Amino acid sequence: EYDGQGTYMRANGDHYKGEWKNNLMTGNGKVVFKDGIMYEGNWKDDKRDGQGTFTWPDGGHCEGEWKNNLMNGIGKLFEPNGITYEGNWKDGAYNGQGTHTSVDGDHYEGEWENNMMNGNVKKIYKNGIIYQGTYRCNEGRVKVGTWLEQGGWRRM
Repeated sequence: EYDGQGTYMRANGDHYKGEWKNNLMTGNGKVVFKDGIMYEGNWKDDKRDGQGTFTWPDGGHCEGEWKNNLMNGIGKLFEPNGITYEGNWKDGAYNGQGTHTSVDGDHYEGEWENNMMNGNVKKIYKNGIIYQGTYRCNEGRVKVGTWLEQGGWRRM
């Protein structure tokens, strides 16, 4: 039976080094999978739980609060192509208040639901145009808002 500190290596090359309780990864530890994916942080009953960082082989990573193997709570995502997200997560998706930067440099801040803008948002486009208003993800379009473009306001 595994209890306390220890290292476990699977036949396929995956390995874990950290704390164990009742044969389960529980406490602080680090797992490295054979494909280079890595998680370092807190575990509970063999699942990511608490503070931790998940890293992909290309350098992209998620850091923050985990529950039941998914990002839940406050966290950050950094992808090598420039995409970032910082804010609230629920079950592995952007959910609640957050800020997202797209690969082309557009910046979105506001309310999110299931990885989609939903509610009050502010979009700052790379070209300087700003949109501020309400967005509904289930309809896929802007409902009410204001655009600032070339020095003037335009009501939607």
